[in-house]
Amino acid sequence: MSSSHQSVQFCLRRFARTVFAITLSCIVLSCSKSSVDSSTNAAAIPIVGDENSELHVSPNPARLQCTLRFSVPTSTSVHLSVRTEDWRLVRTVIDDQLAAGNYAFDLTLSDLSAGYYYAVLDDDGKQINTLFMIAH
Repeated sequence: MSSSHQSVQFCLRRFARTVFAITLSCIVLSCSKSSVDSSTNAAAIPIVGDENSELHVSPNPARLQCTLRFSVPTSTSVHLSVRTEDWRLVRTVIDDQLAAGNYAFDLTLSDLSAGYYYAVLDDDGKQINTLFMIAH
């Protein structure tokens, strides 16, 4: 197989992954707003949190670093983590009591493989999952 043919195949695979990520993001955004019981691992379908809390990852796709931004409407216990597509925990960003306010955490990604991940914010049993992509 020629190197140009391999290059075309690589580009097509990368394009297909990007289309999949965009499609999945659209599905996530169109899901009804609800909460998930954190005692179950019933987060196979990502959901968007209630209107009082959001979780943003920027840039997305990310390369070596990204910033996770969210707000906490009232003082509460917060667990922020990063999980793989198959829901394996790869990093706990914070697990602490936070006062009401806006927060931003910089996350170094150089030790993680390229692929799709979830930023997961658990705020007193309400869970918000945001899909993001690492592209080294």
